[in-house]
Amino acid sequence: MKLNRQSWRYVWKHSASRLSILTLFFWFILALLPNFFPNLQDIEINLPMSRLPPAFDFSQPLGWLGYDPVGGSVLLQLLNGARISFLVSLCTVAGCLFLGIPLGVLAAPIVTGK
Repeated sequence: MKLNRQSWRYVWKHSASRLSILTLFFWFILALLPNFFPNLQDIEINLPMSRLPPAFDFSQPLGWLGYDPVGGSVLLQLLNGARISFLVSLCTVAGCLFLGIPLGVLAAPIVTGK
């Protein structure tokens, strides 16, 4: 299936797909740009907050997904895992491009016979 302008209009027309795309973009930005969010860099142990349930409170934005048994924010752990996952995938793609393009250039004359 080719993604052209008509396909993107169809996807963007539906509110559920629009919400999904915007949510993924939001998490992508949070995961890749932790320097703009200084609260999202450190996972600290805070025993009084251990095992607190999730609470959507703007005074405690790190508690939106709750806290683990040692008081660490589950949201911070999720964002740190996402950042590592994005960086590993970017390094993998860069490595494949770094190896694949030169190998393809070298193999083209051999395969085509020119």
